[in-house]
Amino acid sequence: MADQADLDSFEVVIQREQTQYLAKLARAGLFAVGQTVAEAMEKLEKKKQDLRAELRAAGLDESVIAPNAPQALPVGAVAVAAPSTLGGIASFAGKLALLVVAIIVLGYAASFRLTMGGPDFWRRVESELARVADPKNDLPEAKKQELLSEIHVVVERWRPFVREAAGLFAPPSPSEAPHH
Repeated sequence: MADQADLDSFEVVIQREQTQYLAKLARAGLFAVGQTVAEAMEKLEKKKQDLRAELRAAGLDESVIAPNAPQALPVGAVAVAAPSTLGGIASFAGKLALLVVAIIVLGYAASFRLTMGGPDFWRRVESELARVADPKNDLPEAKKQELLSEIHVVVERWRPFVREAAGLFAPPSPSEAPHH
């Protein structure tokens, strides 16, 4: 019987449809809808398990799904709900937060025409950071989850472009290095 990784290697596409999310494993003809990305992925995973059970009961393996189609990505490359992806989202969110703080600081500096490093500037930076860090100014949990889901969709949408662009900046392999 074929390795269970066959279905797991198929490309997963997450699409936002109005207030819901659609998780598609189009190559296997599986689709799932949820109120959040996590819910859609959970339902899709359940459908994958049901398909595996149905194939096993019929004495078939996963290779019958798309026997001649090339693999879209290596195994595990599209583990949308995997901890590593969530860690990537957390890293992205942290960087985004730093960027927002920097924009706020620079915005205050520009709007008040303060010089960088002056005592008034640093007092305002402190008060603004305290205001932003105050729990009473925190977003509701539902809004946080919505933002994280939207960030996740954006990350998945841009991942192929970033992966391709990253290759442009990789150091050349020894065979590509210029010889002197």
